[in-house]
Amino acid sequence: MIGMILQLADVPRAGLLAFAVMMLGILQIGSAVVVIPVLIWLWVTRDFGTALLITVLLVPASLQNRQFPCKIPCWQGILLETDAISTASPA
Repeated sequence: MIGMILQLADVPRAGLLAFAVMMLGILQIGSAVVVIPVLIWLWVTRDFGTALLITVLLVPASLQNRQFPCKIPCWQGILLETDAISTASPA
């Protein structure tokens, strides 16, 4: 979604930035590392209406991945172990 908005805004290297957003999402870092500098660049180089429109589109799209928790089983196992909840049967 962010890649399509970047392409719509005619941002240089939109594909590379979209790939960076995808990799940051996989690493559970988030897209703000890419989106915030892009928004600053848009507000400096574009007119008010265009920058406002792209901002209104990019902000909800960048917050979209926050709705999905981490589903990695080993990470959940670490959380279970640290909370002193054991899933193993007693020996």
